[in-house]
Amino acid sequence: MSDQEEVWCELARAEEANLLTQWATVFQEYRALLAAPDKEQPASVRQLSELREKLETLHAARERAFHEAEGLAPGKQRHGRLWLFLGRAQQPNR
Repeated sequence: MSDQEEVWCELARAEEANLLTQWATVFQEYRALLAAPDKEQPASVRQLSELREKLETLHAARERAFHEAEGLAPGKQRHGRLWLFLGRAQQPNR
């Protein structure tokens, strides 16, 4: 890698670590609110929804930073993920 690519890779990894720290903080808030006895209250429901949106946003940003860093690493190939579930189909009761 060139010097510039190494800097980009380090910055992407630092950004990923920062985003993971932010995600963990929001996740702790989310779990604490979820465990609270008044989680059914409208204010709590709104807070849970807002925290869930923050978690999704931070996760997506962290994934982008991860893929940037991985794409710059030497000898790495970027590929997708595939899930395959094998099993028998359930027959409806007649």
